[in-house]
Amino acid sequence: MSITATELKTNLSNPFQERVDIAKSLFGIFPNDASLEQAKEERLLKNRRK
Repeated sequence: MSITATELKTNLSNPFQERVDIAKSLFGIFPNDASLEQAKEERLLKNRRK
């Protein structure tokens, strides 16, 4: 039994490739000097305003 190129590609491809691409696109969005503490502060201030 032989396998076609399409079947081989389907078997080797990542079913989550779209999610991987989205995650990769998010890298670099945040500034290098951003900190976890600063992000928490901003989130808390935003939630207080609601």
